[in-house]
Amino acid sequence: MISFSQENKPSVQTFEAGADQLGQRLDNFLFKLLKQVPRTRIYRIIRKGEVRVNKKRIKPDYKLQPGDLIRVPPVYNESPEVPVISDKWLKLLESSILFESRHLIVIDKPAGVAVHSGSGVPFGVIDIVRLLRPDSEMELVHRLDRDTSGCLLLARHRQSLLSLQQNIKNNALVKIYTAIVKGVWNKDCREITHRLKKMQMPNGERRMYVDADGQQAHTLILDQSSNGQCSRLGIQLLSGRTHQIRV
Repeated sequence: MISFSQENKPSVQTFEAGADQLGQRLDNFLFKLLKQVPRTRIYRIIRKGEVRVNKKRIKPDYKLQPGDLIRVPPVYNESPEVPVISDKWLKLLESSILFESRHLIVIDKPAGVAVHSGSGVPFGVIDIVRLLRPDSEMELVHRLDRDTSGCLLLARHRQSLLSLQQNIKNNALVKIYTAIVKGVWNKDCREITHRLKKMQMPNGERRMYVDADGQQAHTLILDQSSNGQCSRLGIQLLSGRTHQIRV
């Protein structure tokens, strides 16, 4: 639970973190609190020291503790208009629900849909599901790339979020990807370990490429089949690099 009070300036607020915020990153807390404020603006007010925790400047990845006092500056009036989400998207996501309980929802995310809003993306899966289930404190358990389809887990409350993310961290919950590649895959190639580096394209797009100075990436090939022209691979990622499978 979060309690808050207002300072002398009416739109400046101070929030006290409760048990539900234990271990939550400051930036994620603010994303949820200031839903209509651009993320770039949120990071800017953290960087400039306008957001304070216990009267101190703080970094975006600071993990909150119960009793922390979070000062939030007056940014509400600077928010953009709420994006309009059409019935088409609501019906598509409703029909994509594979499993639902009081703890979580599993969605078969279609390719071409982002999981959350961002630069040039007015809304994502999480925004649509929050409209479909307004009674829940819906959060993404993990992410999938915009062009990747497959099972996406969403927690209905923070306790479930922490539990599911801990299961992923401990490998009690494993994500397996299916990829189609051109040609016949070498059956002796069961493991890929290359270093990947990020490159910024002129249009702002990020591209990854193999480079000795990059970050270590570790990929396992679990199973494979081929029709002679292309191969189907079952893949497990032991590291989480951007576009690791595509590279």
